[in-house]
Parts: sequence; C-alpha cells; structure tokens
Amino acid sequence: MANKNVMSFVVLATMATMGQATILSVDNHIKENINLYNMYSVCIGQEFAVKYVKSIQNATVYCQHQKVPEYVLKQLAEKFKSNEIEEKQVYESGSFTELASTIETKTLSLLNKLGNLSCVLEQIKKITPQGEINMTLFGYEGVKEFFSGTLIGEDEVMLRALTDGYADYLKIAKNWPQSELDRNPMTRAFDRRHVFLVCHQKLEDDLCYKKQMYEALKKFEGLDTAEVGFGLPGNKYNKALGVWAVMRSKASGEVKTIKDFFFTRPN
Repeated sequence: MANKNVMSFVVLATMATMGQATILSVDNHIKENINLYNMYSVCIGQEFAVKYVKSIQNATVYCQHQKVPEYVLKQLAEKFKSNEIEEKQVYESGSFTELASTIETKTLSLLNKLGNLSCVLEQIKKITPQGEINMTLFGYEGVKEFFSGTLIGEDEVMLRALTDGYADYLKIAKNWPQSELDRNPMTRAFDRRHVFLVCHQKLEDDLCYKKQMYEALKKFEGLDTAEVGFGLPGNKYNKALGVWAVMRSKASGEVKTIKDFFFTRPN
C-alpha cells in the first residue's frame, strides 16, 4: 500500500511539473529533510538514521487508522470551549452559521493533526499512552539503550550532554509561560510537551553539529579539543565550537570569501 501511494505521488508530481522549466530547483523543505538525514547518518550512523526514519514512517501509516487518543479529546475540550469566539471573528463572518461551520472545520483539523502526531510520538516511545513525556527514554539509561550500537553509543561525553540537556529542557518546558503557549492553537493544545519535544530535537541537532566540528578539527587542523582545551569552557564538543568561532573571527577577508564560496550556498 505504501509503495502504491509513493508511486501515485510521483506520477502526480511529474505531471504537475510538465511544461515548466527544464532546470528545477530543489525545494528548501526537501533540502532540510535531506540535510537532517545526512547529519544523523554522519553523526549517529546510517543504520540508525534509516531505522529511525522507517519507525516514523511505519507509525504514521499505523496512526492514520487509529482513533484520536482520549487524553487529546479531553485536553481539547478543556482548552477550546464552544463559547471561545473572538468578537473579530463574529464581525468578519457572513453569518453565525458560517462562523460555526468554520470553527467546527478548524477544530476537527486540529483534532486530527494533534491526534495523529500524538499517536506517532507514542509509537516511537517519545510520550507515554497517557500523553506524558517518556522520561524513561530521556534518562541516562534510556538514552544509552536508544543509541546502543551507534557511533555515539559508547561516547560518554555525548550521552551525558544529551541526558543533561533533556533534563534542563524539561525544567524549561514546565516553567514556560502559558501566555506564550496560547498564541498558537497547536502549542496551546499540545501544551508544554510541545516546548520539550521541539527543544530536544534542537539539542540533538546542536550536539551533532558540535561533534562534526570536533571531528573536522582533528582531520583538517590536527587539533583535538579533548586533549588541548585552549582555556575554553565545557566538554570537547563545546570547546570545538569555540575554536571554530575563533578561527572564523580571526580569518582574513580573503579566506572567509574563499570558504564561503565553496562551503556555503545563497538562499
């Protein structure tokens, strides 16, 4: 079924692009997807990256046919009361019937999005069946097991950095102002879990970038920040980031121009 869906999509996409310019640019959203996959392949390992992506794909297919979790229904009922209609919406609507239909459509759309996302997150063990953050996964033993057999599975510095970061972001999420969450329907409905889950992805991305900076310094500059700290704070990965920043700031304009030409791309 999945292969048929992919083939249908490819055919439709091909038909949609016929008649357009022969030189097509890759969409930035697709680039971001590929860049993240490549980063995790290099940082954690290709086998892990493939397994992780497939787990999300399989969960997505499975969750299309599941009921919205009860805790999602309950939370939406509590957070979005039927009488919560802004005065501006009333004046802009052609009629109250039209307004009611619009609100119902948007609420149903949000319900389906939130229900499917929650189901996928539960399937890949990020949240519990009750909708809470699965801190067993994000604790030290859980992190060590999750990344077992990968390029960082025995990297104590990386494992500790991840565990400490997860704990810090959980505290931040718990103290996140409700007024900020209320600005967006999705964050309002998904509550502080949204803050933690977004932050934990950024943490993993940042640590992978730092890991690659560390390895690049060893390969191209002969520097190992695990052995030579240059008086910089933090672990070897944070020190590598510091060294890169200093090297960039101290480089001549000519060197920066050459590196930017070969190793950066205009938006």
